[in-house]
Amino acid sequence: MRRRLATLTLSAAALAVTATACGPSYPPQYVPGAAPGIAQAYVSRTSNFANFYSISNEHFSSPAVGDFVAPGKPSIIAGYSDGIVRVTDAATGAAQWSFNTGAGAVQASPVVTDVNGDGKLDAVLTNTRGDVWVVTPSTGSAWFHTTIGSGAVNNGALATPAVADINGDGYKDIVETGWDQMLHVWSTNPASFGRELPGFPLHLQDTSWSSPAVADVDKDGKPEIIFGYDCDGAPGQYCRTRYNNYGGFVTVIRSNGTIQPGWPRFVPHQVVWSTPAVSDINGNGWLDVVVGTGNMNATMYDGGRQPMDGGHVVNAFTGRTGIPLAGWPAAIQANATGSPVVADLDNDGHKEVVEIGEDGRMYVFNSAGVVRAMTCVADNLNGCPHWLHTTPSIADVNNDGKQEIVVGGEQWLDVYSYTNGAPSDRPRLAGQRKRLQRLRCCPAGDQRRREGDRVRQHRHSLRRPGRGTARLEVSHCARGSGLAGIQTRCRPHGHRLTPDLSARRRCPDYLVPGSGVVLPTS
Repeated sequence: MRRRLATLTLSAAALAVTATACGPSYPPQYVPGAAPGIAQAYVSRTSNFANFYSISNEHFSSPAVGDFVAPGKPSIIAGYSDGIVRVTDAATGAAQWSFNTGAGAVQASPVVTDVNGDGKLDAVLTNTRGDVWVVTPSTGSAWFHTTIGSGAVNNGALATPAVADINGDGYKDIVETGWDQMLHVWSTNPASFGRELPGFPLHLQDTSWSSPAVADVDKDGKPEIIFGYDCDGAPGQYCRTRYNNYGGFVTVIRSNGTIQPGWPRFVPHQVVWSTPAVSDINGNGWLDVVVGTGNMNATMYDGGRQPMDGGHVVNAFTGRTGIPLAGWPAAIQANATGSPVVADLDNDGHKEVVEIGEDGRMYVFNSAGVVRAMTCVADNLNGCPHWLHTTPSIADVNNDGKQEIVVGGEQWLDVYSYTNGAPSDRPRLAGQRKRLQRLRCCPAGDQRRREGDRVRQHRHSLRRPGRGTARLEVSHCARGSGLAGIQTRCRPHGHRLTPDLSARRRCPDYLVPGSGVVLPTS
């Protein structure tokens, strides 16, 4: 039986936007709607950061929710690129607590758990400089701190740590991969507090961006650590000596720091930044490892002479042996940097794998690696392919007894159900994104693209009175010093961007109807 993805319909009022003389036609846009059970409580904004302390100007950290301040009153904890972790009231958005992790971006997601067993929720935090903390927001105390790497910016960690009792001593340990080419496991046992467990740190020969997962894949009663890492192919690296190649690895490490037999598994011509999902996807009673790849452009040790042109796959291996499952790896149309999720979406007793490729498409596979549904989830008016990396969540959003797929893109939140039928693209859920007024302009001259035209893009920030901040993205075909065609779009965002207008153009002003804002192009 074939399947399809369909938008979970809660409320939808469609508004058709017709083509004008000064731009292309656009797909239908949805007016904001009050979807049942979904309401915007508040908007939390942070200041413009002078320094992002990070190798990337993107933000990867996801928030978490917990009763940090008072029982039964949830708060939201989130890390930011200025190195600060903030706790806010989930109902009002009021600031409750903050903690400065140091001069490194908090790209890892806070891990919320009671680490030391005192009955209070703790948060495990890391940053890109290499600081690793355990803090207790309810008391304001920071009771664990160590560092990895050299202490320089971008020598720390992007990966989200894992917390588990690795050595079976009854105390939770902190597991982290890093840009320092190490796998770390620190003890919180008072007898060995802050020290690494025997066998750790484990040298990987290259950086790791992949967040570790912990599971007992061989049923020996001891947990293993599962993650991915890079292999640039430099002389002496294992991928060069063993395979005479470059790319990345997925591996399973035992609790004593030794490698599980059958591992690591090599992924040619692409790194592995994706975080593994560990689940029995084929129903044989043994845990499997499902993982994507990464998005490195080229090797680094030789100045980029060898392209990282692989990675358009999702991999699945038997956890205890490393043997690929039948039908895997499964091919997709782009890199798979995001982390896969595994769930039984249609209650048929068989698990599906959901992955979002960097082409902006969401893929749903069955346990045999066959794509059963696919849809475009990228924040792009012109559809896919459009660059995106994100990880979906699975939850029964509308209490119908079935799992839905929740996808957070750059600005929009999508909710999809998995139903019988043929794969098909569907519009986004009404009420889940903020719709701004369409921006239009009518420059003089020919509006049509011509062969040989050069495409330029400017990003502007504007404040629309009473309507918040928006980003105007202008893509135009330049012929000489004029315009041959133009299209615009407007997106909400949380901070102002500086327009790149270094190259002066003899072009007309961009007029935003109804806003009173005129953006000059020079």
